[in-house]
Amino acid sequence: MPQTIHLVTGASGHIGSATVMELLKSGDNVVFGFDSRSFPENLLHTEVAGEFHYMVGDVMDESSLVRLREMIAGHGGELRGIVNCFYGAESPLKTKYSYKTDPEIDQPGEKRSLAIIDAFTNYSSEAFLQELNVNLIGLHNLFRVFTEEILKSSSVSVVNLASQYGIKVPNQDLFTNRKKFVCKLPGYSTSKAGVISYTEYLASIFCGREKTNLVRFNCVAPGNLFNNHSDDFVRNYIRNTWNSRMATVEDVVSGILYLLSPSSNFMNGTTLEIDGGWVRK
Repeated sequence: MPQTIHLVTGASGHIGSATVMELLKSGDNVVFGFDSRSFPENLLHTEVAGEFHYMVGDVMDESSLVRLREMIAGHGGELRGIVNCFYGAESPLKTKYSYKTDPEIDQPGEKRSLAIIDAFTNYSSEAFLQELNVNLIGLHNLFRVFTEEILKSSSVSVVNLASQYGIKVPNQDLFTNRKKFVCKLPGYSTSKAGVISYTEYLASIFCGREKTNLVRFNCVAPGNLFNNHSDDFVRNYIRNTWNSRMATVEDVVSGILYLLSPSSNFMNGTTLEIDGGWVRK
């Protein structure tokens, strides 16, 4: 029986690297990691049961994706899971308002609303397109290159990383009391909403043929992961959840592993919200 292969893109990030390490706990798994950055050095020395291979590359570079596909195909196993954790960096804010002269922009109210609108109007089409490109075109590049490998496998589960902000836009007042101006521009939430729609599209076309294999496409939509956030942010954020806490990386990885497993075989084209009820409250 061929070895089970999983591919994790964005593998050097917080969620990506945690997913890699969980998959490697099983000696039956071969995991291929892919990212534009090196894999975290401290994790490379962790004892694992599975087999790990890593490639530095860019989802915006089709030639590096082709090399990745060839590396996986040359291994001889069967690709059974793909987890896409990469995302584009958010653009810096540009506004005529300054916290030093207008401290009210760090508090809910009229002045903050004007500052957010000003930052929006200074958010260039090029900056917007850059975020859309990585988060959406990057996915498209990968699936165009890997379609043949997906169709060759007896069963493949694909999990794309969306976000709570792809379902419900950010509450801008959560980003106050920072002693600086912080707000969310539309690139991240718009592109993550696109990831959800694109995933549904893939689920629809891969099922529209005679079934010779099982191919599933789903999303996870995490809530904000706790990462040394201020007490003020945590208090404000958890008021908007039913679980009264922020998400952890373990919460998200558990959802990813569930969608990769046979236990979720009847889930296809869905988005698993892992946010403590944030988008529903």
